Amino acid sequence: MRIRRGVAWFLALAMAACVRSDVAPGVSPAGVLSVELGMSKEEVIGILGMPLAVSARLNVHQGNCAGLLRPTERDVTSAEQITSFLDSIFSATPCCEAIRRQQEERLYTVVYSRMVEADGASPMLWVHFDAHDRVREVYVKLNSRNPLQEDKGIYMRNAQGTYLMDEELLEKYFAK
Repeated sequence: MRIRRGVAWFLALAMAACVRSDVAPGVSPAGVLSVELGMSKEEVIGILGMPLAVSARLNVHQGNCAGLLRPTERDVTSAEQITSFLDSIFSATPCCEAIRRQQEERLYTVVYSRMVEADGASPMLWVHFDAHDRVREVYVKLNSRNPLQEDKGIYMRNAQGTYLMDEELLEKYFAK
């Protein structure tokens, strides 16, 4: 009986760990809610920990543009990697005028979660920054892998306001 109970506890812990495997380790519901507009990248990292990746907003090319040959998203493990990657992306020779304008805007996102490979839904957390390395938006949603199921907004903070759409989902997916 003790062995069965031990196995059951082990399986429950393993399943609980799987729920958080796609979210950066420092993220918590209180942390997400405490990120303010205008905060610096360093302040956000101090609250939420190191993001999993950084993504430059370079996605609109003009007409006959062949597009960038380098990736616009990179996994990161330090603030120095974030800065180095963004500097390389935003200073690269642009492939078209549209990309040149986007490089000048220097908009980027730090990514605190990943889509899981399994069917179902994945919690996603993005913190969007402006050219001055200041928070311009925090966005959390449950991303569906099922094309017949809609994504579900959980939380958003931007210039239009702060919206907590589903506190239970915020706790479920981002509590330690």
